[in-house]
Parts: sequence; structure tokens; C-alpha cells
Amino acid sequence: LQIPDTSMNGLDVKATDPKILADDFLCTATGPITQIRIWTSWLFDLLPPQPPCFSLGIWSDIPADTNLLFHSRPGAQLCTWQFLPGTYTSSLYTNNVFEQFFDPNIPAIIGSDTMIWEYVFDLPTNNPCWQTNGNIYWLSVQADCFDTNQFLFGWKTCPTSWNDDAVFGDSPFFGAPPPFWMELRRSPYFTNSLDLAFEIITSQTN
Repeated sequence: LQIPDTSMNGLDVKATDPKILADDFLCTATGPITQIRIWTSWLFDLLPPQPPCFSLGIWSDIPADTNLLFHSRPGAQLCTWQFLPGTYTSSLYTNNVFEQFFDPNIPAIIGSDTMIWEYVFDLPTNNPCWQTNGNIYWLSVQADCFDTNQFLFGWKTCPTSWNDDAVFGDSPFFGAPPPFWMELRRSPYFTNSLDLAFEIITSQTN
């Protein structure tokens, strides 16, 4: 669990197609992943009239090299899911916050929002995605909002930092791995790491 940052330090990082974001986590319970929760916002609190589609993925870990010439990043895509409208749930997590919306490609703050949303994805059990205690994995999130000129989806940052920076890239098509991943750091000085808000739920096995 990486809780959302509800303070004015919180950012919403653009995760609208073709932008894809990913953050690493340590598995603490062997078993199939059964549910994923993420916390998000919309630029200027503008929700699209048609709910978005989502692409979620679980990836292996490529750690940073010992000389720090290359940052850690997702490796092989182990599992991937496409969620159409009606196959997930969303609810208002909190409001009356003031947070900025960050586009890492520019890189710049492009607006603000005042509402945090929680999205819950129940994963299929007929072909489970298995994780092993002690392994590091990455979760990726990407949204297709149909009208990306007006409605931009952002993944919420968390107030704590675990292991390495979250990363971002641009997919050649929705749900596809990007050609390369770049570290996600806070503007305007880009010296502080950014991590993202999510929860991984696993059915534990003996």
C-alpha cells in the first residue's frame, strides 16, 4: 500500500495514452494478485462523459547497475489487463484538496485539480497473475480517455518513497511497452524522487 498524498505537495502525473507510468513494489505475500487499487485525479476536475479504458501491467524488475549509469526500470511484462468501462469501479476518495497536474514530457505543471478518485480493478481468477514473496515487481497504468485534448487522467503521487523512482514512457499503441523508460522526478528542480499511489492485494497461499 502506497497511500495518496492529499497535501499541497501531491502531484497528479499525466498517465493518458500514449503516456504510461510505472512504479516498483516489494511483494510480501506469495500468491495470485486479486485486486489493484489506484488513486488518481483529472486535470481541472474535468471527467470525460464516457468512462476511460485502462491498461494495467505487472512487470519484472531491472535494478539499477552498480555504477548508477542506468536507473532501475520495468523488465519483462509478466501480466497485462485491459479494463473497459463497466469492468471496474470508481469513487470519490476526497475533495477540497489543491494539487498540481504534472506532464513529465514537457516537463511542466499544466494545471491543477481539487478531487481525488479511487479506481478498483478486480483481476480475473481463471488466469491469475502470480507473485512471489521477496521479489520486486512494477505496476504500470495507462488510461485511454477518448478525447485526450480535453480530458487528461493523472496518477496520484504518494507522500513516501520506496526503493527507486517511478518511471514514465510513451507507448507505440495502447497497453504496449514503451521503447524506453525515464525516471520520474519532481519539478522544477528534478532532484526529488516521485512514487505513485496504489495498493496490490494478493490471495495468500501456504
